[in-house]
Amino acid sequence: MKPFIWGIASASYQTEDPVADKNHPDYFEVDWDLFHQAGRIKEPRGMATYSWSESERDIQAIKSLGVSHYRFGIEWARIEPQPGRFNDAALQAYVDLARRLKVEGITPVVCLWHFNFPSWLTDLKNPAAHGWFHPEMEKHWKPYVTRVLKAFGDDVIHWMPQNEPNAYAFVGYLLGMFPPGQRGSFKNFRAFMQKAAVFYNQAADLIHAQSSRHLCITVQNIVYWKKSIFDITGYFWRVAMDYNFMHLDLVQAKSDIIGFNYYFKLSAFLIPGPRTVRPAGMKHSIETLFARYKKPLWITENGMQEPGDKKRPQYIRDHIGAALECRADGLPLDAYFYWSLADNFEWCMGYKEKFGLFRMDPATRKLHPKGSAAVYTDLVKTART
Repeated sequence: MKPFIWGIASASYQTEDPVADKNHPDYFEVDWDLFHQAGRIKEPRGMATYSWSESERDIQAIKSLGVSHYRFGIEWARIEPQPGRFNDAALQAYVDLARRLKVEGITPVVCLWHFNFPSWLTDLKNPAAHGWFHPEMEKHWKPYVTRVLKAFGDDVIHWMPQNEPNAYAFVGYLLGMFPPGQRGSFKNFRAFMQKAAVFYNQAADLIHAQSSRHLCITVQNIVYWKKSIFDITGYFWRVAMDYNFMHLDLVQAKSDIIGFNYYFKLSAFLIPGPRTVRPAGMKHSIETLFARYKKPLWITENGMQEPGDKKRPQYIRDHIGAALECRADGLPLDAYFYWSLADNFEWCMGYKEKFGLFRMDPATRKLHPKGSAAVYTDLVKTART
């Protein structure tokens, strides 16, 4: 059995401070910036947790946890602020981050797209031309991926082409709370995942062409869906299964590892209802995914949001316990990544939802560990002994 991977995860837009000067040639905006300017979300990203300018601070926090892997994202718009004009210094900074992590004994895991598109691939007025639908996407995706892969070389071998395209499609085209802000379009919900799969597979081919050592990993949001007694025809249950598996079914053939994010249980109905914490739901998801795809599995995100830190320690214990039970049962679960390193910008929820093992002092920019950080560290140490 492979050594178990213990990791921590973050995302570029949620943590990085942007280029502040609008007159700077490297200034960029993404769809979320335009979404805020259009009044669709109340809270702006601002400077987030300053992870761009304070990357060494983050590395030391990661090191203190005792984890072996760090998952981070590339901000596409940062390295290509205008179409066809690349900021190679910014790309090199990401490469330098990967190399610094390796010096500290931490393996970098890189995600190429995590929930946001450059402003020049954004169309909030025409949802059917936004993001993966954009008519210019075919022209720009492969050159972006190729440039990133070439820059990193063998400094990174674990690649995630996309993060939760199913969640983006659901919240962006059914709930209207993510860009482009469309509501109730089941047609675009499904079509967006199908289109995303086309570009995922393009990236997977490029990743595998780079080296036989390079691995392509999915990052899918998996919900433990409960059938609703009100769903007489089973329509909403079928939509829920589309949510979990449509994109995965289209990309699994080119994926070396089935990575998934698990957080909670929901009722499969028009209004999903409150989130229910169920560690057994994660175990069910692991069993279901292996039965369906017969491939190694990674938990690429798992975490709990709460203003304080009272329930999170037990949440971590329970979910890691469920994961290790599956591994003990012989299932090829090889990794667990906690979300997230620090409290950060949680998309349409702004800074209200707090998932981090660390909190940031805005005055000093220092990260301070919560009690749950020590719990995670202790679990990692115990599992290794």
